[in-house]
Amino acid sequence: MSREMMRKTIYRHVVRLALCMGLILTTALPALAQSASPAASAEQVRRGHGRQHEIPDFSDRRDEIGELSAALRQMTAALWARMDAIDRFAAD
Repeated sequence: MSREMMRKTIYRHVVRLALCMGLILTTALPALAQSASPAASAEQVRRGHGRQHEIPDFSDRRDEIGELSAALRQMTAALWARMDAIDRFAAD
């Protein structure tokens, strides 16, 4: 193979790789942005912003994000219930 043919072959592979990466990023970013939303809400609740922030309800989704959303919402509700019980006990 001549150097010119090798250069063209490498160029074609680089262009194909760039196109594939571009397609992957354009299809994956919206999904990643949606999945980051429950984590961001959970972080706000953890930082002490209290009940003014709720974890988004994605339980209608039929994937791991939906399961995680439902579990986090249930755990957060249980935690608030326990904290309220401790507050009532401490107030007595």
